[in-house]
Amino acid sequence: MHSTLRNVSKFFHALSDEGRLQLVILLEDGEKSVTELTELSGEKMVNVSARLKDLLYHRLVIRRREGRKMMYRLADNHVADIIRNACEHINEDN
Repeated sequence: MHSTLRNVSKFFHALSDEGRLQLVILLEDGEKSVTELTELSGEKMVNVSARLKDLLYHRLVIRRREGRKMMYRLADNHVADIIRNACEHINEDN
């Protein structure tokens, strides 16, 4: 149980950065290249690449090579579901 809680903590820590969270949200509707994510996020490519590296390390995204491009997508639907649930929770009327 302790290792599970540690891994869950790391998972949420990976999502605690607004820039990484933005990339996850941008990937909700499908696979994108680093270039596409850079354009959509308005961030510098070096920042997007570093954030993707963190997301990859925490197994929130996966990648594949397409010619000279690296394509990224969410690792599974659970990631999008968690983000969607968190947004719904934040936007609930109290």
